[in-house]
Parts: sequence; structure tokens; C-alpha cells
Amino acid sequence: MTLGERLRELRQARGFTQAEMAEALGMTRPGYYNIESGKNGQSFAKLPIIAKKLGCSIDRLFPEMDAVRKSRRETRRRRRFLRKAQYRSTERRASRWV
Repeated sequence: MTLGERLRELRQARGFTQAEMAEALGMTRPGYYNIESGKNGQSFAKLPIIAKKLGCSIDRLFPEMDAVRKSRRETRRRRRFLRKAQYRSTERRASRWV
């Protein structure tokens, strides 16, 4: 998935039209279409405005960050599991000596 495809997906999910997005960015609808289609390489300056309009963070606009977020979630889950397992084994050892 490309940046343009992600922008289109988020825009449609939020119920905005290309014309509404273009108006928020101070540009024409064909100009915004060029950002979504990847024809405009200067769209990075507009990303903070786009993210604000779509109600998300800038990193959410980049599809590559999905794998990073998923990896971080999995790491947190593993750490929580290991902490609980360690606590339980320590608890068991302590109960033997009582």
C-alpha cells in the first residue's frame, strides 16, 4: 500500500471528499488528487494538515508504520506475559518456604 492509497482509505473512512480535503489544504481538487495518486512529490509539507483533518497522527499515514506498531504491540504483550509468569514462579517459590 502506498501513501496515496492510505490517504484515500482514511479519507473515505472519515467520509470526506477530495474537494473537502483540497479546501482544507488550500488547493484545488485536482491538486489533491495528484497527492493521492502519487503524482505530486511535494505533498510532505502538507502531511501535518492532512493528518489533522483526518484526525490521526502523521505516522498513521504511512503504511510501513503498521508493521512497526504491530511489532511494538506484540513486544508489549510478550513482556507482560513474562512479567506475570515470573511473578507467579516467584510466588510459588516463596509459598514453599512458608
